[in-house]
Amino acid sequence: MKFLRWMDHHLEVTIMAMLLVVIVLLTFTQIAMRAVIGTGILWSEEISKYALVVSGFVSVAYGIRHGTMIRVDAFISLIGRKPRLVLKYVVYALLLGFFVLFTYKAFGVMQTMKDAGTLMSIAQIPVWFIYLFVSLGFLNGLIRVVQVLVLDYLSFRKNGRMPDTFVSEAERDAREALESMRDEMSQQEGGQEQ
Repeated sequence: MKFLRWMDHHLEVTIMAMLLVVIVLLTFTQIAMRAVIGTGILWSEEISKYALVVSGFVSVAYGIRHGTMIRVDAFISLIGRKPRLVLKYVVYALLLGFFVLFTYKAFGVMQTMKDAGTLMSIAQIPVWFIYLFVSLGFLNGLIRVVQVLVLDYLSFRKNGRMPDTFVSEAERDAREALESMRDEMSQQEGGQEQ
């Protein structure tokens, strides 16, 4: 259970950090080798490019889980709570459909690449291997959308209301802490008046 909790909170960040380290190390090594011996590693640019693509797909699931997706806050702040809830679930329904379709299609493309036996031009790594990560990125996004919907439902069952819309976990925690502080202050003021 502890491992699953760790994965829930840190899986995507850990993968993105490792990929960033790979990109930085390969780029630094490439620059240093070109400056020192006049030539670089042929495959470093190709690996860095694919690492960047994979990190992009991993970051989508992270954004969904932590509520940090790109959004237009000005529009959202102008509409009331109920329309925001409707908008939130319309967006999640569209995301769910998108991820189901693209997960299915991505695994199909990956299988086609695997059957073709195509290799990267320089690194000679099978191209289907990269498409595997794209497919897993879509699948992880699908899992995260379902997870957010389940967590919202469980929150509704527990609290009798849906969580605020389009608010990241950090914003939600900050708001709850602020409300708690206000409650404490009002209780202290009420005790002082008596």
